Amino acid sequence: MAEIIDRRSALAPVEFIERYLIGNQPVVVADAMNRWRLFRTPEELESRFGAELVQVYNDLFDLTNVVPLRAYLQEWFGKSGEPVAKKPLPYVRWYTKMKDVDFVWADEAFKSFSEQWSLPYFLPNSDYLLPCSVPGRPTTPTTDLFPGKGLFISGRGACTRLHRDPWASDAVLCQLFGEKHLLFYRPEQEVATSPGAAKNTPGAGEKPWAEMTLKPGEVVFIPRGWPHHATSLTDSISLTWNFVHASTWRWFFKHLASASASAELPVLRFFANRAGG
Repeated sequence: MAEIIDRRSALAPVEFIERYLIGNQPVVVADAMNRWRLFRTPEELESRFGAELVQVYNDLFDLTNVVPLRAYLQEWFGKSGEPVAKKPLPYVRWYTKMKDVDFVWADEAFKSFSEQWSLPYFLPNSDYLLPCSVPGRPTTPTTDLFPGKGLFISGRGACTRLHRDPWASDAVLCQLFGEKHLLFYRPEQEVATSPGAAKNTPGAGEKPWAEMTLKPGEVVFIPRGWPHHATSLTDSISLTWNFVHASTWRWFFKHLASASASAELPVLRFFANRAGG
């Protein structure tokens, strides 16, 4: 029987750090977006950013196209019946800048709505290693650059195949609209997460440790090293970012010494060059 992921409200930051961040356990927080004034429907999103160019990926992280957001929403949102049998369904991941390359980054969009959301109250507000921050200085994804920060926009049936997040980082996924089904596997489980591994079929040889449905207004914490798979049960809009906090420095520095970290150097250099702002 699959485990049940903790669902919490009024989660104190100290408990979050000790039990979930250092303890490396996923958790869903139900009340962390209560005061956000962000767009909550595709219509609101399109009215503000429909003409903007966005990054379109396959069901992992291979860039396939760059299109106006309105074109994606009109083609893939609001479809009735079964999802179109086109594999993989395209998936918008509109990231803010995290490499020193010219691209269609989402920085200006995030700047325009920076006052309409806030750092989820249960997360630490300082002492980050990724992004590099001055010890004790407040750091927030509303205005500061974070790796993997972006809007995830997906039509019903789109998915992100089984994978582990890079940089030995933790992540949060904030569900603005629609529902997502997530599968979690423990870090020690033998599951295929390389890009060519049998299409990363969820549960190939292993049952998930837990599965859940993320609903609008909920935030899920995805711990470092946990393989996970996400499917959009409905049209979906999410906001996400990754981070490494000083409390997990041992795992981060161990990862930096590994062979897999070499492919992550462009992102790590980008944030290292912005240490302290």
